[in-house]
Amino acid sequence: MFRIGIFVKGLDGALELIGGVLFLWVNPRTLYSWVVFLAAHEVMEDRHGVLARLLRHAAATLSADTHLFVSLYLTVHGVVKVILVAGLWRGVRWAYPTALGVLGVLSAYQLVRLSRTHSLALLAFTLLDLAIIGLIWREYRAGEAKP
Repeated sequence: MFRIGIFVKGLDGALELIGGVLFLWVNPRTLYSWVVFLAAHEVMEDRHGVLARLLRHAAATLSADTHLFVSLYLTVHGVVKVILVAGLWRGVRWAYPTALGVLGVLSAYQLVRLSRTHSLALLAFTLLDLAIIGLIWREYRAGEAKP
């Protein structure tokens, strides 16, 4: 389970890194066009549906400052996850407490955001992070990390 959990986190980190870099190069207007195009099927089925409204609203209200923040957040978040997962995969001792701390802080931030947004997706990601924290803690306590 531990290997599967950190593999998922590594994949998540790599996708965040790629998304953050791509997001930095795509201007908000183009992003809005992509969202409208990708959500066209959902919009055609139910123009006033929740998903269609959320996607259009999120893309339309993306300011330049928010765009830069999201780009940097995803990039930094992705780099940190990839580095930590590489350390965990190798069993490097320093990676365990570092990963616990980083994932703990990110989970706390996600819980604060969750209290404001009530997002089911954010809840699912937070629960996944908490489960992975538990797996990392168990492996660290079992002493399988290399000195």
